[in-house]
Amino acid sequence: MQASPQVETLQQRVGELEAELARLRGAAVELRASEEIHRITLENISDAVFVANDSGALTFVCPNVDIIFARTREEVRALGNIAGLLGEDLFDPQRLDAEGEIRNIERDVVDGAGCRHALIVNVKRVDIDGGTVLYSCRDITDRKTVEDALLNSERRLREAQKIAGLGFWEWDIDKNDLYWSDEIYRMFGVSDEHFDATYEAFLERVHPEDRASVQHDVGAALEHDAEYSIDHRVVRPSGETRHVHELAEVTRDAQGRPQRMVGTVLDITARIRAEQARNAAEERARAAEELAALGTLAAGLAHDVGTPINVILGYARMMESSLGDEKERERARLIAEQAGRVASLIHTLLNVARPSERKHVPVRVADCLEAALGFVGEKLARRGIQVERSLDPVPYVQGDPDRLQQVFLNLFVNAADAMPQGGTLEVAISPLGEDQLEIRVRDTGTGISPESLGRIFDPFFTTKPRGEGTGLGLLMSRRIVIEHGGTIEASSEPGAGTQFRLRLPVAESSAAGR
Repeated sequence: MQASPQVETLQQRVGELEAELARLRGAAVELRASEEIHRITLENISDAVFVANDSGALTFVCPNVDIIFARTREEVRALGNIAGLLGEDLFDPQRLDAEGEIRNIERDVVDGAGCRHALIVNVKRVDIDGGTVLYSCRDITDRKTVEDALLNSERRLREAQKIAGLGFWEWDIDKNDLYWSDEIYRMFGVSDEHFDATYEAFLERVHPEDRASVQHDVGAALEHDAEYSIDHRVVRPSGETRHVHELAEVTRDAQGRPQRMVGTVLDITARIRAEQARNAAEERARAAEELAALGTLAAGLAHDVGTPINVILGYARMMESSLGDEKERERARLIAEQAGRVASLIHTLLNVARPSERKHVPVRVADCLEAALGFVGEKLARRGIQVERSLDPVPYVQGDPDRLQQVFLNLFVNAADAMPQGGTLEVAISPLGEDQLEIRVRDTGTGISPESLGRIFDPFFTTKPRGEGTGLGLLMSRRIVIEHGGTIEASSEPGAGTQFRLRLPVAESSAAGR
């Protein structure tokens, strides 16, 4: 008997319902399994998870809340509001609405046992059973403790480096990437924001006179594993010169190619200046001994030789004017000339040995240099000598302008005598740190041999031909410079010229002279 259409429709509908029921049963099993997985996950992870509505009322508390907060779920629910756990104003609601999620919010909290914890909190906009914000909290107390210990260690290291004047650097040779510790930036007077950390940028800060030597030593260390232990100067942007000692090692790859160079920089400026001060003191002591000897000699000459020389000079001039024979008058002139040279020598000796009683005043060094150049200008022009000036603005010095002018005039005359066929006279002034200035006088003349260079400040020593010069000019110049609290030194290369470098302290109240 064939079923009616209504029965067939009913049977089909029953089959569909059974299939739907089977699907729902399977979904229920999957849901229970998923819930079990989430439960186990929430119970075993170290993070704490909460859901709250827009007013902060808690709608869900994870089962492992006690791990971080040392409170049971019931105790947390009793708080009622997420602010009871994490505090007020954790995030900006408008920002959360705009971005949907805010991550890595740091917050310190106190748990139920009174212990402090550092947390990272992530918040996310959700829609779960009346909850609108999901909170995920991670305890980073141990990590923060390690980070704080590391920061403290770095701080102590920086302080130790600052006290010791010691910095650390590392150079990645392939990338030409140079790392400097904070102390090196301080030594070089630059900031990491305005320093292109490369080998070339480092060389720009090395004193120009030391740059070639530094490059040579770096190359020797990279190519031949030579020891890299060098002293050199650096120039700060302000113009101040500092002295440093560098010590470094090169690391290489399996093929022996240099990969990195790691080293330290030690500020030895104080030591160098102490050595310079000691040398200057020793120089002043030697000068005092020389002057004492000269004083004794000058006094003896003035007494024992001065009077008879003046008598000889007077009679020679009288004979020159009274004799009728031209040859006899020429002999008398020669006697007078030589007697005059002896008298002049005695006068010079007395000037060198006699203590200076003049008062020192603020002096503009450039004016003294220009005045001295004016006195010797005709001689320079006659010999075809060009003058090149490089006179930077510098502070005033406290001194005697006439005595300083005498020093410069002596140096210019010596330079002219060293260039009988013409050449170039370079005159320069520049600041040297905050408390000194440097004057450089360089000629392109015949130069001085190494044997003679060490004696040019000795009494009566001269490189000029016999009969030209007393050998007292540089001695007197050194005495004047020392009287002004400065130093003078010479460098020379035979055939390539001579350079004198004078360093003078600036006047304490010289700001107006800058």
